[in-house]
Order: sequence, then C-alpha cells, then structure tokens
Amino acid sequence: MIKKKRRQLAIGAGLAFGALGTFVLTRFKRDRKDIVTRLESNSQIVETVNGRIEYTIIGTGVPVLISHGTLGGYDQGLGIAKLFLDEGFQLIVVSRAGYLRSSLETGQTPTQQADSYAQLLDKLGISQAGMIGVSGGGPSALQFVMRYPERCLGLVLMSAITIAPPPLPVIMKAIIRAQAVTLRFDFLWWLLFKLNLQGLMKMNGVDQALGYQVNQDAEKMAIIRELYQPLVTSSLRIAGVQNDDKQITNLQQYPTGEIAVPILVIHSPTDPLVSIDQARWIAEVAQNSSLIEIKDGGHICFVVRKEQIIPRINDFFNTNMSMFEVDLSQSDLSRR
Repeated sequence: MIKKKRRQLAIGAGLAFGALGTFVLTRFKRDRKDIVTRLESNSQIVETVNGRIEYTIIGTGVPVLISHGTLGGYDQGLGIAKLFLDEGFQLIVVSRAGYLRSSLETGQTPTQQADSYAQLLDKLGISQAGMIGVSGGGPSALQFVMRYPERCLGLVLMSAITIAPPPLPVIMKAIIRAQAVTLRFDFLWWLLFKLNLQGLMKMNGVDQALGYQVNQDAEKMAIIRELYQPLVTSSLRIAGVQNDDKQITNLQQYPTGEIAVPILVIHSPTDPLVSIDQARWIAEVAQNSSLIEIKDGGHICFVVRKEQIIPRINDFFNTNMSMFEVDLSQSDLSRR
C-alpha cells in the first residue's frame, strides 16, 4: 500500500514537473517569437559599400548616434536612447557589425565600424552628429572621432572600453569560453533574464541595497530591462560578440592626445566589467576631455544615477552644438 502511494506521488510529481516544463518552454517560445517580430519590424536596413547596416531613429532635434555595448544591438541602443528622449536630440541607433541584421563586413575592426557610421550618416544626409559610445561600443566611437573630427559634435563615453584590458586570469578565460557556448542557447538566457534580473544587475556592479532602491523606480527599471533583454535572443548576436572579443583583445592604444573634439567620460569605480582606469586614462590624455565619476551604479551607473548624468550630457552636447553649424533642415531625419 505504501509503495503504491509512493508510486502515485512520484507519477503525480512527474506529471506536475512535466506540465510546468511544457508551460515554461511554451512561454519562452512565445516571448522569443514576439521579440524577434518586434526586432524585425522596428528597424530599417541601409546598404553601404561594405555591407548592410541596421538602424532606427527616435526623438527630434540634434542628431546623436549611439554605439551600443557588447551583447547588444539596436534594441539595447534604444534603451539607452530613451534616457535622452526629452532632451531635444534625434537618436540614431545602430546594430554594430555582426549584431542582429548588420553585416559583419561593416566593422571587423573599430576603424571599419567608424567608417560604417559615416556611411550611414551619408545615406541619411547628415553632415554632423554627436556620438555616444557605451561599453564595447567605445573603441568604434573613439575611432569615429579620430577619423571624422569635423563631423562629430562631441563624444560621450559611458562605462566604455578605451584601451585593451590587462590579461585575464585563467578562471575568467574559462568563464568567457563557457559563456560563448551558452550564447547559442537562448532559453538559458531567457530564464536568467526572467528569474534573476536583480542578479544581472548585481553582476554589473549594482549592490543589493542600491538594486532594491532602483527596483522601486519604474522608469529606470524599464530602461534596464531593455538593456538586458537582448540576452533573450543572444544567438542572433554571436557574430558581433565574437568580433567584439577579438577587437578588444587586440585593441591598440589610440593616439588620443591628438583628439581635439570635446569628450565627456562617465564611469563608476564600482564597474566590475570595465575598469575606471580606462576612463581616467582617456580623460587625462585627450586634449579637451572631462570625467564624471559616479560613486556607485557599476556598469549601468548612467541609468542608476541618470538624474546626475543626463543634464550634464545635455549641457555638453548643447554647448558643443553652438560651435558648429548644424542644419537640421538638410537632414533626412527631419522628414522621418
């Protein structure tokens, strides 16, 4: 009798777990399908001499191009762009080379990516624009400023990579290799995104107390979700991630002392992914640069402490804009 009851309980538990597994898998497939549909319907494609560039545009005002971070895409860039929607900027958000529908050929090096930005602006009829480089989007943003100084209204670097990091410990190399494998399995990243968003924030340098505080701010959390949601479709970004890893490992120290374009650097010493030393280096060697150190917020300090940061960026671009002749009427953006 006892064995029979145990058997029944085991069968019941198995059926319950099976039903739960089916429900979770169905939910994942539905979520992923919805996300992919939105990704393909909310962006545009432009063909350049080097390949296909995916982009989208939001806001009105002075053009500002956003170079997103590693494991991003134009969708991550949109989350960043929404920080500036009320500031009088027209945000041009790209998928960098190898991300989503952008061809890898448009940017296998930061130099090539910078050229692809210029080609996109040409297609849009934009002569000058501001530039924002975030995390792994920093090297190509720097190259854009170096190669096209007459076209850049100013550069903002947020938690950005600017020089090659020091060699990683063996354990970190193993973790990165394991992560590269898991990128092919969207389901694992979907679970992480759905079940442990606070854990993702903590991994990015937001401590538990601050994470709880931020969690009470619906606007900030909406942006943070947009920054991390690309994980759910990580398999669509593998080429871009692998390219970024190769670029960053082989990154040369740029002659940034020759840059005359104004640069605003924003970083936090609590950033576990990109050392504050990178921000301090670029702020020290670039001719016309300034550094804002945010005490906490880690790699996403620009969202966590947006009240401190966004007004400074707004002033930075508006001040620099006055030194250029920006004719918005000549831009295709003004007619979109």
